[in-house]
Amino acid sequence: MLSFKQFTFPPIGQLNNNPFDPSLSTKRRWFYTKKNELNFGVTLPGLCETTDYSTQMLAFFGILLLEIIPTVYGIAQGLLWEAVAAAILIDIALAIASHLWHNKILVAKNQLVITSNPIQIQNIQGEISKYKIWTNFFYALIFLSGCIKFAFFYVAYIYVDAISGAVLVCYLLGAVLHITYTGYFIYTSRYYWFVNSEYNQYLKTGGGRFAINIVNKQPILVDGAQVALNTAQIGLHRISVDSKGTYFFETLGIMTDKELVGFINAQQSQIAQSVIAKEGLKHQLQSLGILPNGVNMQNNPGPQFNVAAINPPTINGVSANQNIITGNTQN
Repeated sequence: MLSFKQFTFPPIGQLNNNPFDPSLSTKRRWFYTKKNELNFGVTLPGLCETTDYSTQMLAFFGILLLEIIPTVYGIAQGLLWEAVAAAILIDIALAIASHLWHNKILVAKNQLVITSNPIQIQNIQGEISKYKIWTNFFYALIFLSGCIKFAFFYVAYIYVDAISGAVLVCYLLGAVLHITYTGYFIYTSRYYWFVNSEYNQYLKTGGGRFAINIVNKQPILVDGAQVALNTAQIGLHRISVDSKGTYFFETLGIMTDKELVGFINAQQSQIAQSVIAKEGLKHQLQSLGILPNGVNMQNNPGPQFNVAAINPPTINGVSANQNIITGNTQN
């Protein structure tokens, strides 16, 4: 089941005091979609976003066109259309198979960002390499399939000329596009089907299903020396400070990559940006069920947080107030 209707967080129409929270299985399907890598003193592989879907859709149907045109010409030369049609379907199946490990690779890359133990880092890197071997194996099969389709065409056509060269280019270009776009397009369309279905149920029940009203509130811990941090609120999430000067990252439901970037940009130093990037990523991984939830969970008090800072200045459209925090590293 596929859906071409795109979905973005936070969705239009969600309740601020009871935001949409898809099922764990749907969240896991999100891992297969295309992400953008970001760098803020630390490289974030991307997690809570979906990008380039329109490009993937255009590329997928462009691939079909690239393969259908030489196929039609080949049929006129005596080529069995059943053989080429089967090869095209095999290409799509191989592209889907090559994408089977993308979720594991994505999660592992994000775990590397918040991991400091050298042994754990080595183990995670080994897992990534193993998954990439399988992915590259299926990529090679896709190229091989393109060559086989050309061989079928050449047996029927038997001439080495501009036409046979163009057909070879079409099949090989189709293979490259399959590798680059087809897996993302199929898996993203499937994710859209599930998330849109659950959001429709959320709306029909007035937030009775697929909703969350628990705030994940955890202290922000940094390395050694003083680091200047800014409090900020974006959507249903915030960086706050209590009367003792302890800083907290508070999230309600899913914090998107765009929202996390807003918190990062609200910080004035690269060190502070790196701290917030890692802490925010931990919250994202928790909301997606990859890490255990924070130890300090509380009921959501209402549709919006009461920001601690009074009339703070604005940085990149985000309310912010500079303070000093010290602490020890804790992963």
